[in-house]
Amino acid sequence: MKNKLNELRVVDLFAGGGGLTLGFKYAGFNIVAAFDNWRPAVELYRRNFIDRMGHLAQETGTTIYAWALMANHVHILLRTGSMGLPKYMRRLLTGYALTYNHRHSRHGYLFQDRYKSRVCDEDT
Repeated sequence: MKNKLNELRVVDLFAGGGGLTLGFKYAGFNIVAAFDNWRPAVELYRRNFIDRMGHLAQETGTTIYAWALMANHVHILLRTGSMGLPKYMRRLLTGYALTYNHRHSRHGYLFQDRYKSRVCDEDT
């Protein structure tokens, strides 16, 4: 078992495409976190999430009425298809997290908590 006190740990503040993070990993460091404020990288992640949401909606017959993607969460107003909300959200969030984790050579949870949902009345 590794001694956690002697373990080499890194917080990558310029994750970008993950190259520097991957280099640290190959050098034996434990990547604690990776962040990016570089505008092109942030926009790429936004487009990837939006594209995934749209493709999955078409595939499952889900209608998306509106969405707002913020820096740390997303709001989606939708009507699910035959698969229902839990399966749609699991495929959306798990698929995105797997892609993100693969790209950054990391594992574990990407999203902090389970999604929250509220039923909206169509007549109002």
